[in-house]
Amino acid sequence: MEIERRIFAALVKAVLDQSGPIGQAARALAEIDLQAAFADLATGEGWSRPTVDESRAFEIAGGRHPVVERALRRKGETFVANDCALTSGQTPRSGC
Repeated sequence: MEIERRIFAALVKAVLDQSGPIGQAARALAEIDLQAAFADLATGEGWSRPTVDESRAFEIAGGRHPVVERALRRKGETFVANDCALTSGQTPRSGC
């Protein structure tokens, strides 16, 4: 029993001595897992990444809201995608 206790204590010390790198690896793996889950969700839902440029224009074609869309789907209702265009000096189009 004493031998097992010494081995266990040595293992605990070895793990604690490496707690910094182990924690960093765990955080990195969690980030990878999160990004992979987002990628899987985006692919499954047909989402795309927005194009961002230096202009002040804000234009959305076929915009969707993930939370509202999912809530409506649960109720058996359909979400209707919306377009929106906000640019300097123009009146907003419908859906904004």
